[in-house]
Amino acid sequence: MPPRRDSKIHSPLADGQIRLLRLKPANDHSAPIECSLFAISPTKSTQYEAVSYTWGDPKRDRVIKVNSLDFQISRNLFELLPYLRRRRSDRVLWIDALCINQENHKERPSQVKMMAASTRTQPPRYCIYITNANQINGQSISTPYVERNLTKFFSAEWFFRVWTVQEFVLAERFSFQFETTKIGGSLFLKGFFALRRHISNQCCGPLFVECGERFVAAFTHTNALVHMRGLKGDRSFLRTLHDLRWRRCSKPRDRVYGMLGMDFTFPTSNIQPDDDIPIEQLFIDVALQNIQHTKTLDVFSFFSPGKKTSLNLPSFIPDWSLKPTNRFTHLLCGDRQMTLLHYNASWGSQAKFRFQFDDLQRHATVNGVLINRIRTVGNACFFSDPGDLAGAISIVKQARQLARLPDRLPASYGAASQRELQFWRTMCGNLAVNYLKEDREWKLADPAADFDSYLRWYNVVSSKENYCPSLLKNEPFQYPLVPNLSGRRFIRTNSGDMGMADAEAQPNDIVMVLAGGRVPYVLREQDAGTTSSKHKRYRLIGDAYLDGIMQGEGFAGNAKWTEVTLV
Repeated sequence: MPPRRDSKIHSPLADGQIRLLRLKPANDHSAPIECSLFAISPTKSTQYEAVSYTWGDPKRDRVIKVNSLDFQISRNLFELLPYLRRRRSDRVLWIDALCINQENHKERPSQVKMMAASTRTQPPRYCIYITNANQINGQSISTPYVERNLTKFFSAEWFFRVWTVQEFVLAERFSFQFETTKIGGSLFLKGFFALRRHISNQCCGPLFVECGERFVAAFTHTNALVHMRGLKGDRSFLRTLHDLRWRRCSKPRDRVYGMLGMDFTFPTSNIQPDDDIPIEQLFIDVALQNIQHTKTLDVFSFFSPGKKTSLNLPSFIPDWSLKPTNRFTHLLCGDRQMTLLHYNASWGSQAKFRFQFDDLQRHATVNGVLINRIRTVGNACFFSDPGDLAGAISIVKQARQLARLPDRLPASYGAASQRELQFWRTMCGNLAVNYLKEDREWKLADPAADFDSYLRWYNVVSSKENYCPSLLKNEPFQYPLVPNLSGRRFIRTNSGDMGMADAEAQPNDIVMVLAGGRVPYVLREQDAGTTSSKHKRYRLIGDAYLDGIMQGEGFAGNAKWTEVTLV
């Protein structure tokens, strides 16, 4: 009789039940794998471990015994099971590929959702199994052998998949395992926080780059995971989708569906997995529901920098299926999104966003206040890795020229003109960053303390032929500077105001404050031949910082709302 892969292995489940796997013990690693499935209604006293791993090749050509019957599984699962079983006693596990009937397309989404809910209320211990890693064997971190294996560990496929995210974030306790090597969750986090502090201080920038692009990508992914894990119920759905753009999945919709098991500040209950709806409609639903719930236009700040969508989407709807062209710029833009709460450009107004179809074209109407037109733009700024940060000085110097500031900087904060202070605020977004033990904290800048850090940074970088990160690691100005520049360009308006805008911004684009927007936005007219402003349509280019209007100053005097159509 051929091995089974059908529902006869899986007995029907009653409401509220899940299946667990009882893995039989074996003394010999090569002994046949035997296990059994049983249904249970989980309670707080239910003891089991959930296994997080990557499926790998979906081909099921390996055979194990399940409930005394031959059952086909994938190679990845077949290779990890011997390392999970004990020598003398059963081990109770939850493994999605076995505990969920993968042939039952109705059971699969409901069980995934139920397990996510169960994990929140009765969190199991997660065993994260890493394939294609090497053992470290307790050697010194400075040993090249260990450096290579750490790189290989963080390059494991687990760090790059969508569906492993909520397993890590929701796990109350977890450990990593490769074959017989185990790393406890607390030790893993302690080591990661230490690595992140080193990278933020730029003292290991060259080593970080030498580890390779895949390590940089894995660090970016892990940083997002650890950040989300620490937020508990205060997670941003948009920030989560943005941070995880690089993760891989077989279906683009899973970039959204794979996150629905977690708790967010934005309720996702109205978004249900449905592979039949067009992907454009899914992304529109995500954006519109976020606007409706938050009464803000924060979603306009979550586009992938430097990337064009191939989907039929309006300019104001992010395409979550896009993979960024530049990992490091993407990471820095994620940092900048954390700053939105510090701005109030629309003076606390709520978004009045009306989405509609017109001649088969999707568009929206919003209320806005015209601030000015862009007159001059600087070079676009993209950072590929920490080694590129030295290039920030060329962007700053060019911006000073465009702002018509003298080559020589003032000697101190007390000697600075108002124009110099405006420029400094523009470069750092009028913010400062504190690096804490396990995270970083954004706050409004203090000119009396932070302006002089800008002067020291500028003088050190300008006077050195070769960039030396160690001289700058204690200068806080660089921490807000780099995210504020990344994926952007300097702008000067017709009235001489200074700002930073999306890298796609061009002269003659307009800067507007829209109702519900914490920051101003750059728009581009799409109906150049139309004389009536009432009928003009605009394409959203991106968000911006414009000094002097970030706290609602644009509403001083006779500023009035006008209706704006976005396409």
